[in-house]
Amino acid sequence: MDNTWKEFYPEYERGNNYFGRLYKGFALLLAYLHPEQKSVSQYTIKRLKDILDYRHDDYSDFSLIGNNIPMDITKKELYDSSVKSNFHDVNYLKENINTWNDELHKKRKIELKKRLENFFREANENQ
Repeated sequence: MDNTWKEFYPEYERGNNYFGRLYKGFALLLAYLHPEQKSVSQYTIKRLKDILDYRHDDYSDFSLIGNNIPMDITKKELYDSSVKSNFHDVNYLKENINTWNDELHKKRKIELKKRLENFFREANENQ
């Protein structure tokens, strides 16, 4: 076993970025896989296309990796610099909200994939 992304998440008809009906669970898992993330009790899952003034072809499908994010603040608060989220990923988004672009989008997707690969690799090694 090589512990690669394809082993843990095999190719599907829609590609290996597709979570299907599990997209909300994966969005929450990805947030909690951030190394500094603590438990947050009140949140909603939001689609990035609904909260960002940035468009990417990936955002057309809500179930692709990185298109959803658990949030404990409103869209209005996302643009308010005095409000801080309890989710590290939301705070990263807040820090870059006015300059969000293709490069940041790709960087975020790579980071999220790495989190999942590490999670599944560690689970596999502990068996």
